[in-house]
Amino acid sequence: MKTFAPLLLLLGLSGCLSAEEVFTGDRLENLCVDALPVCGQRAGCVLEEDQYIEGTFPGGQRLIVRTPTERSEIVVRIFLSDPVDPGTELQVRAGDVGCTGFDEIQRRDVDLFERAGSSRTLTEVLEVQGRGDHLVESFSDMASDFFLRVGVRELRGGE
Repeated sequence: MKTFAPLLLLLGLSGCLSAEEVFTGDRLENLCVDALPVCGQRAGCVLEEDQYIEGTFPGGQRLIVRTPTERSEIVVRIFLSDPVDPGTELQVRAGDVGCTGFDEIQRRDVDLFERAGSSRTLTEVLEVQGRGDHLVESFSDMASDFFLRVGVRELRGGE
């Protein structure tokens, strides 16, 4: 029976995780309150893949994401923790190293809560060029508290 006790405790605790805890996992919160210069703007932080930020829409957020390769995808995931009003606009933008170009996704005239679905998560994928620091910006007119995390995927050759 002693060998099953830790397993039973783990199973019991796993059912108690909130949706926010599942989304953030074992990531650390980054308060994102700095003023780091990038692309003529100020970013609140460098957000690593093992971190998340917490914020509130309506409004916007600027942060830096670092990529280790010349071509990458930055995956931005936004979990809506306290959805109040869906709004109709979401903009997520990522700049190339050196601020020479950017990839941008604009969702307009859509119910953002419906788009997030039952998982309450919006996922956007942006392609960037250059190894180094990328300015990532998000803006929405919805009313919701949120958690945001990023991932980076290497692109090779003709991808």
